[in-house]
Amino acid sequence: TASLAGLTAVPFDPVYAANKHAVVGLARSLGPGLAEKGIRFNAVCPGFAESKIIEPIREGIEQSGTPIIPAEEVGAAVMELFTGGMTGECWFVQAGRPAANFEFRGIPGPRA
Repeated sequence: TASLAGLTAVPFDPVYAANKHAVVGLARSLGPGLAEKGIRFNAVCPGFAESKIIEPIREGIEQSGTPIIPAEEVGAAVMELFTGGMTGECWFVQAGRPAANFEFRGIPGPRA
């Protein structure tokens, strides 16, 4: 998986964010090129999800009022990507919202 940390800045853990940004870039770069070979490549970008990785910071997450995403919601997004026909997409998963493709803004063209 990637993470919401791959879609935004994470000042308190820049190394983690850089790694997750790399996963997002890999999915966006490989997905379209592999489609012609029948291979789909996507990324799931959950926020703080119920897992062992959050245990050391769980108390801080809960104190901040940030909801922890049930693992089943992340799993449902994975299954939707696995069974759908999309490729090169990065789906964000947040508590209380349906999982969806993150819409990246295009880069403006050069000026003459």
